[in-house]
Amino acid sequence: MCFALRLNRRRGGEEMNQVQLIGRLARDIELNQTENKHQVLNNALAVNRFVAGEKQTDFIPITAWNATAQLIDKYLDKGDEMGIVGNLHMNHYTNKDQIEVYQLEVIVREVFFLRKKQGDQAVQDINIEVTKL
Repeated sequence: MCFALRLNRRRGGEEMNQVQLIGRLARDIELNQTENKHQVLNNALAVNRFVAGEKQTDFIPITAWNATAQLIDKYLDKGDEMGIVGNLHMNHYTNKDQIEVYQLEVIVREVFFLRKKQGDQAVQDINIEVTKL
């Protein structure tokens, strides 16, 4: 079973800044809360690509907010396969050494729960109960 969640879609046409990726969650999930009580989940999506027939993996930083973050936290774990649709966002901050840091990340707008990893065994389909948000 594949489950899709669609949130925060802008009305009136498609956005030009749209990314679609399928991969596996690269790290353990950690759901955090901002000072303004918004829930945020920062992770990376391990996405495979092939160069000259050789498989390589890119670790794409992803950020999910509020209901999307809660669902990822509830149903997925490190290594689980998921699809996302989102927007590229250039994150910018000054680190402790007063150096300007820029990091490109994907803000997750839609998530597709594809398969759950079972240890070293084969992956299994995810079966979840859908509730209204």
